[in-house]
Amino acid sequence: MNRKLKAKWVAALLSEDYEQGQGYLRKNEKFCCLGVLRHVNDPNDKTKWWAKISKCELELLPLEKLIEFGLTGRIQEELAGLNDLDVPFPMIAGFIQENL
Repeated sequence: MNRKLKAKWVAALLSEDYEQGQGYLRKNEKFCCLGVLRHVNDPNDKTKWWAKISKCELELLPLEKLIEFGLTGRIQEELAGLNDLDVPFPMIAGFIQENL
């Protein structure tokens, strides 16, 4: 993952500027940690924000965004899981710092 983008993402998660939500990347101004990544990368990005994987209802990053951000599917699933278990953004930021 690009160091500058990672630093912006972690700073955004620690900033308390984003309200955390579960089950989607962004909805009603609430964000998943992955939605925060999309937003800090480009707040004006109008491309499709999410992709539903198989029959599950989870919203995850589309493959082209995973590639752009340098993330693996496994890391995405782990981050989405932490977020949807209501692990606070500061703890997720620590996970990102240590693992990406």
